[in-house]
Amino acid sequence: MKNKIQNISYKQKNVFLLIGFFLILFILWFAVFKNTFVMYNECASFEKQLQVAEMAPQKNKELSIQLVDLDKKLKSQQQVDTNIQQAILSVIAPFSRENNLVLREFPQPNITKQNGYHVEINNIEIQGAFTALLKLVYLLETREKIGKIVSVKFHAKNDPKLKSYVLIATIYIQNIKKI
Repeated sequence: MKNKIQNISYKQKNVFLLIGFFLILFILWFAVFKNTFVMYNECASFEKQLQVAEMAPQKNKELSIQLVDLDKKLKSQQQVDTNIQQAILSVIAPFSRENNLVLREFPQPNITKQNGYHVEINNIEIQGAFTALLKLVYLLETREKIGKIVSVKFHAKNDPKLKSYVLIATIYIQNIKKI
């Protein structure tokens, strides 16, 4: 046995030593270190959950304050929403004057009642330049927030008075109220 070991060159001995070292590391990983790292990760996740649980009363207070604020806004909005058509018209009229838009149609809203909700859809047909119409849609959707813009349809129509095509946008605004 000693002869066999002595007959092996230093290069081969170093290779066997490296293979043995990595084999021992591999065995140690699966026997000891792997479980330690798994438990360390579990402990870290439990600590995060504990921090979230400790912050729960504070988060609950913040959410209840936000809920009270939203309820106040909703009650004030319900008082304002008594005549949504009037509110829409009060936004569209000055904007139309400034941007050379023509209000072609503003019929009575389509009102339906479903599952304890009152759904009102107002459709507005307005004529003008494309950029001005887009600005109006942007105004109604983001700044004024009179309702949710459900759909916008752009179409060109031949106007016999002007003897040319005009661009018309039909805007559908939806409001939902709990009955």
